[in-house]
Amino acid sequence: MRTRCFLVFLLAPIPSLFAQELALTLEEAVAMALRQSPEVRLAGFEERKAQEAVRLARDPFLPKIAGGSGLAYSNGFPLSIEGSAPSIFQAQAVQFLFNRPQSYRVEQAREEARGAAVSAAASRVDAAHRAAVLFLQAERASRLLAVVRQQVESLEQAAEVTRLRVAEGRELPIEVKRAELGLARARQRLASLEAERDYYTGSLATLLGLDPDRPIRLV
Repeated sequence: MRTRCFLVFLLAPIPSLFAQELALTLEEAVAMALRQSPEVRLAGFEERKAQEAVRLARDPFLPKIAGGSGLAYSNGFPLSIEGSAPSIFQAQAVQFLFNRPQSYRVEQAREEARGAAVSAAASRVDAAHRAAVLFLQAERASRLLAVVRQQVESLEQAAEVTRLRVAEGRELPIEVKRAELGLARARQRLASLEAERDYYTGSLATLLGLDPDRPIRLV
């Protein structure tokens, strides 16, 4: 029984090994770039970090209220912290009213936050533009690839016909060389377009924060 379970486990398909094809339109590619591009995420993190720095720099100027009991037991003359009389409840408020160095730090943090916001906006625009360009380049390569595939099929048929005609003595042997040369050039063009398409789709996947090896079908 244990052996059967072990074999079933080995023969069961592992979903992680089979990447599902992703159908993607131009609008979806741009939206994904704005939402999950690594560059956009990093810029958003830096923007939030700068905003948090402003909050921390302004913190000393905000009132802080602390409360507690002043009750205590003492043996001898009653004393308390900071010379105040014992009390049931005490509340203290602490706040900077004027601190020139800290004010400079607040202004510096605000300038850095504004710069981070501008940088984040620029990152989003750049990511959207790159996603659109990569999508259109990959789509162009895919369209040319389909045309060249048809050309290769036609040239293969033409080369086969030429070989038959040469075998029958109806064509010169040099015609076979010409047909094979044209076919070789078409196949080289096909391989070049396949590499170009894979490069653009892989770059697009990386920009969108996806696995570069995941197949993408452009819609």
